[in-house]
Amino acid sequence: MSRIPVINLNYLEELSGGDTEFLQESIDMAKMIIPKRLSKLEAAYLKADHEELYQVAHKMKSTARMVGMPIYEQLEEIEAAARKQQAIAFFTPLVQHITKVGNEAMEHLSQIT
Repeated sequence: MSRIPVINLNYLEELSGGDTEFLQESIDMAKMIIPKRLSKLEAAYLKADHEELYQVAHKMKSTARMVGMPIYEQLEEIEAAARKQQAIAFFTPLVQHITKVGNEAMEHLSQIT
């Protein structure tokens, strides 16, 4: 079984148009933003704060897309479920998956200088 990569910088590389400084700045920004958003997502989940779950998932989608993290669909699920005030247990596998992929992505991004 092939494993889905936790990051794919193709979109960011295309967006940079070959500007290596822009590419590095974008990667550095992602390295700063991802841990903060993961922490906020976990905190919102633990507090069963549906509005915060929605807000964090919404904000996280752009960063996920930028570095090609395969969590976009799960973030959209969180948004929709948070709007419906879904039982907090529904979010458990989504938050766990996003956290796992986010942490793996950080390991890979930290190797890029």
